[in-house]
Amino acid sequence: MICGTGAYTTGFWPGLEKTFSTLGVAVMATQPIGDNPRRVIAPSNTTVVDSRADAMIYKYNKEGRLVTSAFIEGRRGGDIAFTKAMMRDKLTWVLPQLTEVDWQYYWVGALDMQPRTIPRLFDLAPGVIASLGYSGRGVPTGTMMGTVLAEWAMGTRPEDLAVPLEPLRAAPLYMSFAPRLFLAWSRIRDQRLARAGGANPPPF
Repeated sequence: MICGTGAYTTGFWPGLEKTFSTLGVAVMATQPIGDNPRRVIAPSNTTVVDSRADAMIYKYNKEGRLVTSAFIEGRRGGDIAFTKAMMRDKLTWVLPQLTEVDWQYYWVGALDMQPRTIPRLFDLAPGVIASLGYSGRGVPTGTMMGTVLAEWAMGTRPEDLAVPLEPLRAAPLYMSFAPRLFLAWSRIRDQRLARAGGANPPPF
């Protein structure tokens, strides 16, 4: 049996939900982007992540909408109008070719955060494992973990798996507040570095 419920793990196995902390995320999608902007904005149709600490991530869905997200913290995510304005300014600053942003979809969810920020495999009992702690990286790492989980289910020895099986262990106490502090510091650092480099980032 495989448990892969991520941040929505509640009551499946004693102590399992204590192996991570949760962090809210707001996700939004623009209007379908026309052909001209798409020739220069992610023309290979890949997921794009910038290199700043408070990263901007975006990708197209099957309708050609740009989908991006923001961690929920205070007004970010809590105030929908503020969050949409903030993300509109951030997106057009990163992508000046995008002259119009109309957020037509908006929803919220939760992420399972843990210190290593890569998925972990917990050995719960003979024939029972849990794959948790994707830390916001579920799209790229979920594909890889699917292979690992399939190999385990087909009888591959634990020592031969690409991700080691480990005993159930609670996340350290600092995970209850460290991700939010890191995000706050990241925004301050990004703003300072951008201004030092002559850029004029939006004030968020």
